[in-house]
Amino acid sequence: MTSAQNPIATIASTLKTLGIVPADFDLAGIDDEYALMDALRRHSKASQVKSFGEGIGEEDDADEDYVAFLQRFAKASGGAIAYEGIASEMDGDTVILRFQSGGQDQRWSFEQEGDRLSEEFLDQVIEHSRSCESGEFINLNDENSILIGFVPKDVAKLLYAHGIIV
Repeated sequence: MTSAQNPIATIASTLKTLGIVPADFDLAGIDDEYALMDALRRHSKASQVKSFGEGIGEEDDADEDYVAFLQRFAKASGGAIAYEGIASEMDGDTVILRFQSGGQDQRWSFEQEGDRLSEEFLDQVIEHSRSCESGEFINLNDENSILIGFVPKDVAKLLYAHGIIV
C-alpha cells in the first residue's frame, strides 16, 4: 500500500517532513496508529504537558493549580498561545479563570470534583487552541497519564481526519 493509500504512512511522513521525528528515523516501524502515536509522544516532549491527574486543590487552591497549568500549556506551545493576565477564583466547587489570549478576553469556568484534573478544563484548553494558526493541543493518548501535546496544525488535521484522535 502506498503512502497515498495508507494514512498512517502519510502522517508518519508528515512527522518527518516537519522535523518532529529525526531525519534518520526509520518510518517503516510505524505500521499502525499505536506506533504512530508512540513516535509522536517520544519525539515531541518539549511541547507536552503531562499530569497524573491528581493533587489538584489539595490545599483548597484548585484555582491556583489551574493557573500553573495554563502557564505550562503556554510554554508547551512555544509561545504560539499566550494566556496573559491570568486571574483565578473559586466559587464553591467551580473554578473560574480569566485571562487574555490573542487580544481577546477569556473566561472559563468548570467544576472541580475531588483532587482530579478537570476534563472540562482540558477540553477548554484543546478547543481554545484550535484558533491558533500554527498548531493546536491534542490528547496524545498516553496509557499511564494525562498527556496533552502541541502539534503543528497539519498534523492535528491529519490525525482528526483519519480518526486517530477524536
